[in-house]
Amino acid sequence: MKAIFSHSSCLSKQSVSNYVNGRLSPEKRFEVENHLLDCALCRAAVEGYALTREEAPNISVGPTPRKSTRWRKALLLLCVIGGAAAAIWYARSQRAQQPEILYTRFFAPAANTFLAQGRNAGAEPARAERGIALDYYDEGRYAAALPHFTRYLEQYGQDGEALLYFGIAQLALRQLPEAVHSLSAAAELLPERNAEANWYLTLAHLRNGDTEAAKKILRPLLETQGAYRQKAEDLLRDLEKFD
Repeated sequence: MKAIFSHSSCLSKQSVSNYVNGRLSPEKRFEVENHLLDCALCRAAVEGYALTREEAPNISVGPTPRKSTRWRKALLLLCVIGGAAAAIWYARSQRAQQPEILYTRFFAPAANTFLAQGRNAGAEPARAERGIALDYYDEGRYAAALPHFTRYLEQYGQDGEALLYFGIAQLALRQLPEAVHSLSAAAELLPERNAEANWYLTLAHLRNGDTEAAKKILRPLLETQGAYRQKAEDLLRDLEKFD
């Protein structure tokens, strides 16, 4: 039991006992209850302690009462420890899943703004590849779009808009290092769409589990105007809550 109360930020065993037995002042009780809202470990300890308190009067008196009491207390202690371990595992699991949850909430592909789109048979082969890639992109068929983007960018690697859509497709397909590379290049090549490219770059870092890199890019977006400023505010607020 001592291990449960060993973390400096958690309630002491005496505090748990006083809380369960109603021996705290209103101010101290309020402080403890606020802590319990945030600490699954202490909640499990309080529940286990309360359970031992409720069970104690019901212990049957037999020929070996001490042995019966000892076994019951051991069983209850195992329940408390198991509950605390389960709570810690659940909290860590939720923390690990949080970047993907936030990515899913905030991701929406950018609309294609190219005018010269489509499978134009008379176009230069490389530019025709761009048209095919964008058609697939608009349909949400990102895996089909990638090879056409790749062939186009082999000749037109400085086309920032193509890199932007290429990076978004890679992001959607969870090709995260590649998405970071493409979107970083797009942000440099598209000063007029820098906020947009950096927004998707943020999501690539987020989905890759690098929340610090995501926040570093988000903060300058707060100084911009337009839709991406509000998106940045909302995502940064959610990330800081999670911290």
